[in-house]
Amino acid sequence: MVTPYTTASVHNDVKGDLSYAFAIDTERFKYITLKMVKESGAHILFHTYFSDVIMEDDKVIGIIIENKSGRQAVFGKVILDASGDGDVAYKAGVPFWHTKHDENKRLNDTLMYKVLKFSDTKDVFGCEYKNTEVLWGPTPGSGNGADGDELTEEEIKVRLSVYDDLEKKKETNSELKDAMIIDTGVLLGVRQTRFIEGLYKITAEDVIRGKSFEDSIAMAANPIINYYGYRRYLEHEGYEIPFRCLLPQKVYGLIVAGRCMSSDQPAYESWRAMAHVMAIGEGAGTAAALSAINNVEPKDLDIKLLQRKLIDQGAEIGQDKNNADVIR
Repeated sequence: MVTPYTTASVHNDVKGDLSYAFAIDTERFKYITLKMVKESGAHILFHTYFSDVIMEDDKVIGIIIENKSGRQAVFGKVILDASGDGDVAYKAGVPFWHTKHDENKRLNDTLMYKVLKFSDTKDVFGCEYKNTEVLWGPTPGSGNGADGDELTEEEIKVRLSVYDDLEKKKETNSELKDAMIIDTGVLLGVRQTRFIEGLYKITAEDVIRGKSFEDSIAMAANPIINYYGYRRYLEHEGYEIPFRCLLPQKVYGLIVAGRCMSSDQPAYESWRAMAHVMAIGEGAGTAAALSAINNVEPKDLDIKLLQRKLIDQGAEIGQDKNNADVIR
């Protein structure tokens, strides 16, 4: 039997009773988030891909996109790179680092898949949601998710091995003997590619010590999953994420959000969790909006103004910053 990641009940919302991993209602999530964006009045473009940057000296002033209508230019006072791979930052010439698949200190990519018809999940390596179980699937083992050919080869490899993966799980998990695959991830789950070099790089020491920052915009508290060879849990209630990690070196007019922000490897393995990245994304989006409204470069944005706005929105930005009065 494999070590369980979750209890049989993942819907328990009792304070203090927390499993390591939870599944969410993905269809409800898609509905709610689309509804929120639509109601905001934003111009939505589906099926659209980033192609290149428009620069004015060392400032990003717009991007080139491609979709069914052809190639178009989009200009903005602030550009927010939420590509996950730092595609905009990379094209703009922001310094970055990345690890290869064959290096020890890199989290594996994986294809998640959902199964139906299982008898019990208390020992299954996955997350239960209602009458389904989401399982960690096959990993490609090589390649680089920021390269077009290699990313394609990775995805082909895992999609053609997903049924073999389930059969192997059935050999050691009798609860899955009647399980059948009903859904696979829309995309291969790429865990890490490029990391930008920002005005500050969050480090393992920051995470382990529970460091506080004057420009904090979010908090994180996950264990360091892989780097030290075991799940290193933290001995504090969380550490803060500084806004400077989202601000790239050498380039202006740009904010970077998501798994490509400025970080070393062990720190990334902690803050990479979905809840943390959602909080960081709120900080990035709010900062971009405030910078545009006030006609200031993101690097010159009043950090207190940003922090007050985040707190007013209900964000938790730090151990001693949960009250807007503290930072007024």
